[in-house]
Amino acid sequence: MSSVPRVAVVDDDPVLLDILQKTLTGRGYDVAVFPDGTSFLGALEVGETPDVAVLDIRLPGPDGVELLKRLHEDIPACRVVMMTAYKSMESMLDSLRYGAIEYLMKPLTAGEVADAVEQSLLKRRRLDRISEGTPAFDVESREEVSELARVMGPSAAVADIEAFVKKAGRSDVPVLISGETGTGKEVVARAIHAASGRRALQMMVLNCGAIPEPLIESELYGHMRGAFTGAHTDQQGLIETADGSTLFLDEVGELPQASQVKLLRVLQEGEVRRLGSRSTKRVDVRVIAATNSDLEHSVAVGSFRRDLFYRLNVLKLRLPPLRERKEDIPHLLDRFLELYSRRKGGVTPEFSKRAMRALHQYPWPGNVRELENEVARAVTLVEADSVKLKDLSEEIMAVQQIRGAGSLKAAMDMKERQLILSTLELTGWNKTEAAKMLGMSRQNLYQRLNYHVIPPNPPTSGSDGVKPD
Repeated sequence: MSSVPRVAVVDDDPVLLDILQKTLTGRGYDVAVFPDGTSFLGALEVGETPDVAVLDIRLPGPDGVELLKRLHEDIPACRVVMMTAYKSMESMLDSLRYGAIEYLMKPLTAGEVADAVEQSLLKRRRLDRISEGTPAFDVESREEVSELARVMGPSAAVADIEAFVKKAGRSDVPVLISGETGTGKEVVARAIHAASGRRALQMMVLNCGAIPEPLIESELYGHMRGAFTGAHTDQQGLIETADGSTLFLDEVGELPQASQVKLLRVLQEGEVRRLGSRSTKRVDVRVIAATNSDLEHSVAVGSFRRDLFYRLNVLKLRLPPLRERKEDIPHLLDRFLELYSRRKGGVTPEFSKRAMRALHQYPWPGNVRELENEVARAVTLVEADSVKLKDLSEEIMAVQQIRGAGSLKAAMDMKERQLILSTLELTGWNKTEAAKMLGMSRQNLYQRLNYHVIPPNPPTSGSDGVKPD
């Protein structure tokens, strides 16, 4: 947010508009007034980003609730004050659902509106950092900011995650973290470990989907010399190594059935047996598991053990995707810009208003990881001191181009369907290879195939010539 907060007022009463403009200007705000929803949307289109919007519900053209929805989607850091002379429970619920901070009933005074604007800024000031070139969150000046907030952002969603981390850190029971790829599951797991009494020892990490099935048991449980071809020495597994500490199992849904049985024994009995050994060893390990798939569905279809699921699912946390916490985007941009600009050794560029707006409109299917890649790309390729809309990646530009043609979700669904089909064709319809290229689990790929009504095999050639997976 700039040093002078920007306030937009939308109302079809010219007298009220004039009074509010004078009053708010007198309070020190930069004020723009609009007589209808269409003119306000026009200002948004050219990159105007108010810090607070005061919206009348009944307006010519798009009404106040429609404008609120647009702001919620495109400029989530903007605070909104709603005004109406018509008491409607439906409009009130819609306003609150889409993030209105204040809901004022007419008749009202200009002072009441100004007070509501001031209160909305005070309540969410740390989230209102959407203007170009302004640091999203002054972490150095706030000693009370947690390390998790420094990494993930200052949104209310992150505050909820932090509250969970503190509670989980006081316990030793298993934790199951779910969330899409790139939402920060390992970051949260490390935060839980750091908040626990086990923090003096290193947390062990295993990506269950990245290790070939024949090797995963050796990685987890260790082996004795001669247990299999190539086992020339005794080897300690990750579970033994994590004795007294925390073991983080990423993509636990990819764990083979045989390993699921052994992991269940570790959780139930606190014992581990190396491959080729006749004896067991007592271990004290806290397990944190993570998944980007629907484990309950996996249990239902028999690919994941029900008893293991219940053992892991003691404390559960769902990490919201970035599109559900877009308030964190400015903070994340600042952090990544500083990181990659320092590595490059040049001047830190800034994102233009139109580029910032495009970043807020994009749904970020790859979440924070995709945003970081976008910043790294911009810092590497852009020589100027400002990143323009034209400098953004093709995916983000495509969303900009299709916004006027239909709903954003429909457009992204179409793009995802095309990407999946192209990847399947490239891999000869091998679903395992396609899932790897798309950065998702095989189970997730099948879910997306069902969602997009894509047959599991090429519709024209049946199964002939398709590589089995």
